[in-house]
Order: sequence, then C-alpha cells, then structure tokens
Amino acid sequence: MLKDGSEFSLGDLTIHAIHVPGHTLGLVNFLVTGGDGQSFLFTGDSIFIKSFGRPDLGGQGQTWAPLVYNSIFEVIKSRVPAEAWVLPGHYARPDEANEDGTFMKRLGDLWQENTDLRVGKQEFIEFVLNHLPNMPEQYIQIKRVNAGLVEPDEAEASELELGKNVCALSTAY
Repeated sequence: MLKDGSEFSLGDLTIHAIHVPGHTLGLVNFLVTGGDGQSFLFTGDSIFIKSFGRPDLGGQGQTWAPLVYNSIFEVIKSRVPAEAWVLPGHYARPDEANEDGTFMKRLGDLWQENTDLRVGKQEFIEFVLNHLPNMPEQYIQIKRVNAGLVEPDEAEASELELGKNVCALSTAY
C-alpha cells in the first residue's frame, strides 16, 4: 500500500512518496534520488513552475485551501532539498519552459522566483479563495470517468484529455 513515507528502489534510484493533499486529498509527489546525488520531485498538480494547484475542484475550496498551503510550505519545503529538480504534471503557459523546451526548475529557484510561494499562510489562503476561476464544465465528466462511473469512447477521452486545463492558480496569470 502506498502511503506517505513509502520508499522504493529501482536500480540505483530511490523513490520516496510524499503525501501532499490540497489539490486533491490523495495527491502524492514522488522524490526520486539517484546514486549520483541528483534528485527530482514529480509534483503532479501540487506545485507548477509559476503556480500551484487549486483546491476547489473537489468542491471543498474553503476547507482544502489550508491543506494546499501546508503541503507546500510545511511538507515539501521541509522534506525536499532546494537543489531538487521540480517536474510538474503540466504547465499553464508556454513561457514557463526553459530555453531547451523543458518544464523543470530547481525547487530553491521556485522559492525565490514564484511570488505566490513567498507569502504568509493567511495571505495565501485569502488569495486562493478570492481568485478561484470557474470550474470547467468538462470536470464533471472527468470526475465520472475517474470514478469508473462512465467509460468514454476514444474521441471523448481525447477531448477530455486535451481540453482546457485549469488546475493552476497564480498571480502570474
């Protein structure tokens, strides 16, 4: 069973599971450390290059906004080294890419450059709750698919996958 603190080995890689609720209650990041000392944090929808995951898609924005803050500032900041490369699940804008076209940045650089990550808890929560965009209508169908209630055909699955992604929340947009 996967849980916070689970650790796995794959060759000379060590994979650490870090539970970071907020965008969803079950969100897990994976910190992968190689034998060469390099580390990579696969953040899914917790932290992006210029933003962070919105907490309201489960219908619980008020309750989950503090969870997003705690996951970023108390869990990730205390457990992941600043030199780890952050690899988010996706991006919100093409200008988040590096010159080589990759979407990755060192965590320490994100702490310095992402202004949304340089505020106190109350300011962060107030910003989140006052700037939640409308929920895209396709999210209802995505939730049904994810829960196994419906099985889309290939065309609908492609449309849902490629549709507008509004998982990020940030002053940068």
